[in-house]
Amino acid sequence: MKVAGYRDGVPFDLSLSYIGHDARGGHAMLSEEASSAYLLMAMAASKAGHELVVNSAWRSHDHQLRLYSFWESAKMRWDKGDPLTRGPRPLRPSRPGHSPHESGNAVDIDVFEAGKPRPVVAWLKAHAAEYGFRATVPQEPWHYEFVGARETS
Repeated sequence: MKVAGYRDGVPFDLSLSYIGHDARGGHAMLSEEASSAYLLMAMAASKAGHELVVNSAWRSHDHQLRLYSFWESAKMRWDKGDPLTRGPRPLRPSRPGHSPHESGNAVDIDVFEAGKPRPVVAWLKAHAAEYGFRATVPQEPWHYEFVGARETS
């Protein structure tokens, strides 16, 4: 599938490949190179007894814009002490055009069950780099980006 991808605010032609359904039943897709690596990683995880559940993969520019706008609205309510906001300040998503999800190289994997880390977390920490993926956002243990096998060592 051909779409507009974004990297550093610049649009480019992106070819996506299907990697399965996401946790909400939608179609999860990544760039062609990332999807091949992801599917190999998912098979290896499965052989080790772990299921990789995708929460989010490629996002359109419009989707990223909606996420960012929602965050801005939630942040304003949180900053004003709105009683309906609870818990920690919401995490800031990347600005539209700058999210690795828009490049087709980022995937959010379900790593929690009932608020606790699933066993797949340890497997990903030990093996994701073998498939060219690395955790790139310390506050988001679910977020992995495909950087290619050469760059993970």
